[in-house]
Amino acid sequence: MSTDEAPLNSLAIVGARSLQAEALLNLLADRGVGANLLKLLDDSSAAADGESLSYGERELEIGDAQQFDFSTMRQSVLFGRFELALVRQILDAGCRLIDATGAYAASDDVPLLAPEAGAALSAEVADAALLALPCGLSVALIRTLRPIANAAGIKRVRLSTYQSASIVGREATAELGRQTVDLLNFREPEQHAYPRRIAFNVIPQLGDWRPDGSSAGEQRLADELSRLLGADRPIVHATAVQVPMFYGCAAAVQIETAENLSLDQARALLAAAADLHFAESAQDFPTPAEVLEQEGLCVGRLRVDPTHPNGLSLWLAADELRLGADNALRVLDALEAA
Repeated sequence: MSTDEAPLNSLAIVGARSLQAEALLNLLADRGVGANLLKLLDDSSAAADGESLSYGERELEIGDAQQFDFSTMRQSVLFGRFELALVRQILDAGCRLIDATGAYAASDDVPLLAPEAGAALSAEVADAALLALPCGLSVALIRTLRPIANAAGIKRVRLSTYQSASIVGREATAELGRQTVDLLNFREPEQHAYPRRIAFNVIPQLGDWRPDGSSAGEQRLADELSRLLGADRPIVHATAVQVPMFYGCAAAVQIETAENLSLDQARALLAAAADLHFAESAQDFPTPAEVLEQEGLCVGRLRVDPTHPNGLSLWLAADELRLGADNALRVLDALEAA
C-alpha cells in the first residue's frame, strides 16, 4: 500500500507510551475517532512485551516502530526521544511526520505550528512532509502573549518556569513518588530520572547542559517562543526549574512591548482572549493544581514591570500535557481541512 491509498485521517502515534501521547489519545477518544484509523507504536521492547494501551473501551496493541510500514498511514506524530533513523524511515515511506520532540525547535525550514482554533494553514505548510509541534508550555506562552504581540509588538521576554515531573516522563513521576515515600520514612532515596533528588527540592536544570550554561529545555523554550511570536524575533531568556509536582506547570513572565500598552489595555486583551482564563484580581491568582481541574490555562497577577520601558509582568499556570495535545489536535484538524 502507498500513503495515497491509506485512509485520509489515518494516524500513527510513535512513542505511544509517553504521557504526551496518552493525552492526545484521550482527546481522540473523546472525539470518537475510530480505533481502526490509529496505530500505536514504540520501541521493540514494548512490542515484544505485548503491551497495549486503553483507548475508550478498547485496548490497542503497541507495535514496533522500527518494523512498521509507515506507507500504510497518511501521517504520524512522534513523541518521546528523537531518532534520526526513524525520522528518515517515516519520511522515506511517504508518511507526513509531525515531530513533538523539540528536535526542530530552531529549524526555520521546518514549520513550527501552534494555530488558533479553526485557523487555516497555508498551502506550503499543508503540503510539507515534516512539521514540528512546540511543547505544552510554549503553547501556553504563545496563547498568552499572542494578543499582546498583535497589539503592541514584543521586544523582549524573560521567564522563569516551574515544571512538574510529567515534562520528563513516567519514570520521573514514579521517581518523585518513590523519593517522597522514602524521605517520609527516613530512607535515603535513589535517583535515576533526575540529576539531583527532586522530592522536597527544586532543580534549575531541564535537559542536558549547553556550552553557554543554559539547559536544553531552556533553549527549546526560547527557540520556540521566538519563532512563534513572528518575524521580529524578540529576545527570549528562560530559566527552567523542575519542582516536586506530578503534573502541571507555571511561569513568571516579564514582557517588554515594542509600543506602549497600558495596564488596562493589556488587561482587556487577556480578558478577551479565547484560549485562556484571565484572573483579573490579584488574589485570584491561578495555581497548577487548580488549572489541572479547570480550563487548562489561566493567567493572573498582571502588573506593570517598572524596571523596563513598556514593561509588563504576569503569572500563568497550565496543564501542559493537555495544551500540547490540544495543539496537536488543532494541527491535525487543520491538515485534514487543507
